[in-house]
Amino acid sequence: MSEGRQPWMRDYHLQRRARSLRPKIRVGISEVVYGERGREVAFLRDTAILIEKLGFDTLWFPEHVVFFEEYASKYPYGSVGGNEVFRKRQELDNPGLRGIFDGPIAIVAAASVTSKLRFGTFVTILPQRNPVVFAREIATVDHLSSGRYDFGVGVGWSKEEYEACQT
Repeated sequence: MSEGRQPWMRDYHLQRRARSLRPKIRVGISEVVYGERGREVAFLRDTAILIEKLGFDTLWFPEHVVFFEEYASKYPYGSVGGNEVFRKRQELDNPGLRGIFDGPIAIVAAASVTSKLRFGTFVTILPQRNPVVFAREIATVDHLSSGRYDFGVGVGWSKEEYEACQT
């Protein structure tokens, strides 16, 4: 009689199958790639490769159209995020406020060097974008990432950003 026919083996296989059907906890990382020295495209690609190799499921990118040296608007989501938003990024021989790479574009670069890692934006401020053009861009990002793009949207918080986008 083969082992597969033993009652205890049948129970073992049923339990194993049930475990594989349970929802998996997905763990992701948030990364801000500024484009400043040391955090350029090579950093972005190397980071994506490492994150995938370590077994993480997702890599998330912030998505703002523009940053300002000072804001009149109050950041409503706590001090940790606020500290990051209001932090001045300066480099030697390159003074001034630095922005961040465009989230969807950075995702295409990271997706080009990975195969399993999923990507997402938190949070694209959709009203600041031309809906027709942006829909085409997002569809392109999803295609170039082999369907590994999770599109996060919201309404934002910065009056200054809306004014700069004339929305």
